[in-house]
Amino acid sequence: MIIPFALSAKLNYVAELKLVGGCDPAVGTDACVFGNKVEEVINSFRSILFPKFYGEGMTEELLYAQLCRIIDKKAASSMIDYLPELKEQLEMDVEAAYNGDPAAESYDEIICCYPVIKAMINYRVAHKMLSLGISLIPRIITEKAHSETGIDIHPAASIGHHFTIDHGTGVVIGATCIIGNNVIIGMGAIVMDNTTVPDGTIIAAGAVVPAGQKLEPGIWAGIPARKIKDGSEAIQAKAHANAEHYLLYKTWYE
Repeated sequence: MIIPFALSAKLNYVAELKLVGGCDPAVGTDACVFGNKVEEVINSFRSILFPKFYGEGMTEELLYAQLCRIIDKKAASSMIDYLPELKEQLEMDVEAAYNGDPAAESYDEIICCYPVIKAMINYRVAHKMLSLGISLIPRIITEKAHSETGIDIHPAASIGHHFTIDHGTGVVIGATCIIGNNVIIGMGAIVMDNTTVPDGTIIAAGAVVPAGQKLEPGIWAGIPARKIKDGSEAIQAKAHANAEHYLLYKTWYE
């Protein structure tokens, strides 16, 4: 019996979900319906992390129930346990976005208006899921952020704390990239696979970092990217910004 291509693709999709995602068969076989459930989970993560901005009323219990509709119970429990660390990571990303943009007027503005925050919520949730052995759902999550923000971060990339992207549209970060702490990436920059970006590095808008590069700390620009300022200048500028805004940030956070 010959199975039509469309049906065969759907069967393979559902089989992969069961193998790598551990989804409940009750989710159904419709890929669009499943995608909606993943999107519901992401919206709930945003709500529980920043209720003032994404809606109040979400609880850990409700989020756990939603997670159990797309991943197994053990993984869902691990995601709930991850919430305090996730919140801390994202608050540092908010601080980095504020420090990195002289036009930013408040942390509220960063959370409400800057696409990097939505992209980083999705990325950090997806990256954690990937670490739990779930391979397909994290890709769905980061691709939803890609569609929403124009920022394409592979969930397998490793990104440190205080990370930000200026504006964001067109940024690509490949699957095997290792990005350190206090890194800024400009709009339209591409960081290809197997690239290491050290702490305190700035990658300018439109730069393309070829695959397999191990950058030195500093400011990188151009195609292919080359260092235009050394690390000490970039890190000193960042340290000054962090010191200037530290007290304000702590007041907002507490």
